[in-house]
Amino acid sequence: MATQTALIGPVGQQISDGETLVIGGRGFLGGALVRLLCASGSRTSIMARQLASEGDACRLFQGDIGDKESVRTVIRQGKPSRVFHAASLTPAKAQRSIQALFSTNVTGTLHVLEALTNESPTALTVVCSSGAVYGESHGGPLSESSPLQPVSAYGASKVAQEMGAVSYGVEHALSIIRVRPFNVVGPGEPDGLVSSAFCRQVAAAELELGPPVLAVGRLDSVRDFTDVRDVARACLLLSERGTPGEAYNICSGRPVAIAQVLDLVLHHARVPMSVEARQAIPPRSADVSHHTGTHEKLHRATGWTPGISLEESLVDLLNWWRERLAGGNV
Repeated sequence: MATQTALIGPVGQQISDGETLVIGGRGFLGGALVRLLCASGSRTSIMARQLASEGDACRLFQGDIGDKESVRTVIRQGKPSRVFHAASLTPAKAQRSIQALFSTNVTGTLHVLEALTNESPTALTVVCSSGAVYGESHGGPLSESSPLQPVSAYGASKVAQEMGAVSYGVEHALSIIRVRPFNVVGPGEPDGLVSSAFCRQVAAAELELGPPVLAVGRLDSVRDFTDVRDVARACLLLSERGTPGEAYNICSGRPVAIAQVLDLVLHHARVPMSVEARQAIPPRSADVSHHTGTHEKLHRATGWTPGISLEESLVDLLNWWRERLAGGNV
């Protein structure tokens, strides 16, 4: 494995050449971060609730951010110089439980920050928040200076997560960078998210595991999609060049209607598909019609721009589902 070079931040502070810990390293974004870090030769360790051996060239720690002592044990053993906190509970997995969202996203994050304070206080930490902290963008792009007006319990939990990170950064002199990815897409995307739901249904129909019918919800909503590999690259660049205490949007800056996502998925389907609108689904107050951002601040700090097109992301996601379902992973 190649030797990791020391990292220099924008204010000239050198980050020690030590271990990088990815909390939630088996998740969607966390997994992409692990693959990127391993490819770069960085000494990397993973903390996850369930560990599956896949030939990782990194140390594996089993732990749950909901368990304060297990988090502290991992931090104590790993002594990381850099941490990516990518563990999170999404609305699809929370099953409408506000308490579960806050327990994982807020209390779990506080466990991580408390452990860092006591066991590895000089580590630089990237906390993965969400563009959901902003709520509705009202047709214009959201910047880091836009007000935080979440309309969902998930978004509210992410605001509380960030406020905890800000507090620890100030009171305990921790170096913390907050990132706000908007809609993340690509291989490994959870089924509960719209792009993955479309691709899963198409892949199932191709393999005759489901009907050639694609059930859809609201198609006029506008979102800002970025490939998970581009998001991971932005997180890595910010850990090298970002400013502690700051928050950064990670987004494409391109508004895309859900109908356009559907058209792209159908274009790459290998069997004819019909589209069926779900019936009797009342609009929720947590739904936003337009949610797009700007990544100008991220670009100024790191030079980052998105490199993977939405179509490429969807093709890769579709192929991921084809392989997964063909292998019996339903």
